[in-house]
Amino acid sequence: GGKMNFEFSERERQFYQALALALEDKETPESMSVEENKALPDWVSNYHQILADVGYLNLGFKTPKQNSGDSLQLLVSQEILAAFSQSLYLTAEMNARMFGSIVRFWGAPDQKAQLLPGIESGNILGAVALSEDAVNVTNDPLKTEGIEIGNTLSVSGKKSYVVNAPWADWIAVVGHRNNETAIFLVDKHTQGLQIDEPLQPMGYEAAAIAGIQLDACGIPADRIILPPDNTAA
Repeated sequence: GGKMNFEFSERERQFYQALALALEDKETPESMSVEENKALPDWVSNYHQILADVGYLNLGFKTPKQNSGDSLQLLVSQEILAAFSQSLYLTAEMNARMFGSIVRFWGAPDQKAQLLPGIESGNILGAVALSEDAVNVTNDPLKTEGIEIGNTLSVSGKKSYVVNAPWADWIAVVGHRNNETAIFLVDKHTQGLQIDEPLQPMGYEAAAIAGIQLDACGIPADRIILPPDNTAA
């Protein structure tokens, strides 16, 4: 009798139905023409609103608006979205789960107040910039660095393969400050931030992926996040 019980509650079943229904008969970027693909940023934005209305964007986190922090519910929901559109799935997950988790778990109260409502409502699209020249982050320390100048940080570095970069409102850039790992919250209008030409990954048209370059980007000191267990690299 050690069988795992995957009985879903009525509430969860209703959630899956609502999610499937919200996506039903909708166009996917994978089926769009090149001409239509030019409207992808608006398309992604519209879909984030749809996912927000259903409650997808804060799944897996216990929040008042949400059913539960249940990871099985998150997995089933992710499967529904990935079956609809792989690239939308990648875009939404990078925003809600990756960028969202950094803010949710490590952000200061004012950072959460500024960003979480936008992430959960689909009004903010976030990205996370980690990889540099080498994809091997473990053995190659990150070169991106923030240098303190007064109450501003001057952040410089290059990142590759940043999902959502071309359309992101905010990019969480992982680097160093004083030899400790730091995450810099860079908004898209920051001077010195350059987004490279998007890569063209087949089948992932709506997951805009591009390298970014930061050239002495001025970041207010209150836009830094220091993850716990900070060890010098």
